[in-house]
Amino acid sequence: MIAGLVGFAATFLTGIAFLSPQTKKVNALAESKGVEDPETQAAVRKLLLVSRFDVALPLLVVADMTAKPFPSGSSEGGAAALAPPRLIPPA
Repeated sequence: MIAGLVGFAATFLTGIAFLSPQTKKVNALAESKGVEDPETQAAVRKLLLVSRFDVALPLLVVADMTAKPFPSGSSEGGAAALAPPRLIPPA
């Protein structure tokens, strides 16, 4: 649960603190210098790099939360709960 909250907060803050201002900067560069300008292209590459990590982070959080759906202290948790029951041979 902590990983989910931290991941959500990191994605939220990345969007507010970096992606939104950087998108405005890319738009301004594209309007003033054109999309083919090397400075505009560098800004777009930087924006895409950070946005890929921003998309990957929630996917990692979901994978983390689904890989261990049971509490760690539970006697029924983890892979043991998903394993088929063992057949006990007659004595």
